[in-house]
Amino acid sequence: MKRLVTVALVCTASAAVAACADYYPPPPPPPGVVRAQHVRWCYDHHPRYDARSNVYIADDGSPHYCIAPWER
Repeated sequence: MKRLVTVALVCTASAAVAACADYYPPPPPPPGVVRAQHVRWCYDHHPRYDARSNVYIADDGSPHYCIAPWER
């Protein structure tokens, strides 16, 4: 979303507004791809990760939701 706003500001501020009128942001990746990347990251960083519940068990025994860095 930030990319769209940035481009829109650049387009409205430039002399070539007509060139920017046809700009569409790229579509987001398919949900399965994003989910696969998330699950892979969680498995790689938390050995006791359960993909069905998106929860891992920390070293102290407490459960935590896995949040990948790009989701913060």
